[in-house]
Amino acid sequence: MRNAQGMIIGSPEYHGGISGALKNAIDWMGFDVFEDKLIGLVCTSGEPMGAVNTLGSLRMIARAVHA
Repeated sequence: MRNAQGMIIGSPEYHGGISGALKNAIDWMGFDVFEDKLIGLVCTSGEPMGAVNTLGSLRMIARAVHA
């Protein structure tokens, strides 16, 4: 992933947030993997509101890791 020009990150919504497995993977990768890369965010939910909370969480995480 370090050599990628961009990436697409996706997650189902679990109780209003991202999956634990995805959060753990992002935590292990570190800043240098995401630094100045273009990323696409994809979320899904069975709720009528969609995955608004999950998408918001992924946006905050992307900003935090300087994507």
